[in-house]
Amino acid sequence: MAIFAGLHYAPVTDITWSPDARYLAFSSQDGFCSLVEFEDGELGSPYCLSKGNVSDNDSKSTLQTANDT
Repeated sequence: MAIFAGLHYAPVTDITWSPDARYLAFSSQDGFCSLVEFEDGELGSPYCLSKGNVSDNDSKSTLQTANDT
């Protein structure tokens, strides 16, 4: 869990992830934008929604899909 507090003078208006999930960008009503960078592997392995599995980079992870239940 991460808490980003006191970075802006006004409430946050929008948050988005980069396509590779390495960056988190957010903006606020004060007109400022912030970009948070995460280290490789800091958040775990990427999950591909279209394939329903973890990327090939992490063969140790197991996920249960709807078909497995």
